[in-house]
Amino acid sequence: MNYCGILRLKLSVLFEIALKSLDEKLFKLPVADRFMLKHKNPKNRGKIQLSKYFQEFKEGDFVAVTPELSEIFGYSHRIHGKTGRVLAKRGEAYYVEVKELDKPKRFLLKPIHLKRIEVMK
Repeated sequence: MNYCGILRLKLSVLFEIALKSLDEKLFKLPVADRFMLKHKNPKNRGKIQLSKYFQEFKEGDFVAVTPELSEIFGYSHRIHGKTGRVLAKRGEAYYVEVKELDKPKRFLLKPIHLKRIEVMK
């Protein structure tokens, strides 16, 4: 291999490295945007729908976990968007069984963070 071939090889490797770092910078959210996905500004929280706050579920209903950002969620973001089944009602909250990595886990969630879904059988 001559000198020009080695130089082309080094340039192609450097170009690939530069493209990878550019992709990481383009598609990684800034810290401020990641914070905004988890919280609402206290001035812009707005009114919470009372029908959503007082919604009722029966045992066996299927629900999706959709955190209301103006209320304290209190659980990991990993269960955001997961679906599960209502097991029981405890006070104002509901026990919901959610499968996480093929292992059922139970969470006690307030109804404002739940949304009823229809399951096709």
